[in-house]
Amino acid sequence: RASYRFADRTTDAKGFTDNEEDGFSLSGIYAFANTGIELGAGYADQNDSDEFMLAAAYSVGDFYFAGIYTGADVDVAGESADYKGYELAASYTMGQTVFTSTFNKGELEDADTVENLAVDVTYYFKPNFRGYVSYNFNLIDSGDKLGKVGGNTTASKADAEDELALGLRYDF
Repeated sequence: RASYRFADRTTDAKGFTDNEEDGFSLSGIYAFANTGIELGAGYADQNDSDEFMLAAAYSVGDFYFAGIYTGADVDVAGESADYKGYELAASYTMGQTVFTSTFNKGELEDADTVENLAVDVTYYFKPNFRGYVSYNFNLIDSGDKLGKVGGNTTASKADAEDELALGLRYDF
């Protein structure tokens, strides 16, 4: 797959100006026949930032395992900064119920931007209607150095809170 984003253009008394936010992305996924193995890679570039992604997934029976690694060179307050992160996921399907767990970790210049473990249970009443409960264990503690665009800060109590989500979803 390939995509291109054109810069936003505005018109004023002097003519046309744009925000120089044009960019492009390329990605591909390859499935190895009926082995359950899939590999993917992608690259994106926009203005002063670029990012690459590598992914792998394996499914066998009712089990699914996947991982993605992301590396980026981003513009933070006019300076180049390195971002790296990864996510690991596993799920098990039992009838109409799917149990999922994910782990995320991201760092901007060696300071955590995200680190959490989520556990989800989804029940499919119908193929287009489901209910779910999810609990997100936030592994960042209040007072930790926290990498954020705009500069590194210290994690507040709100940045360190766990989250619970309950929901119903209907797909039209």
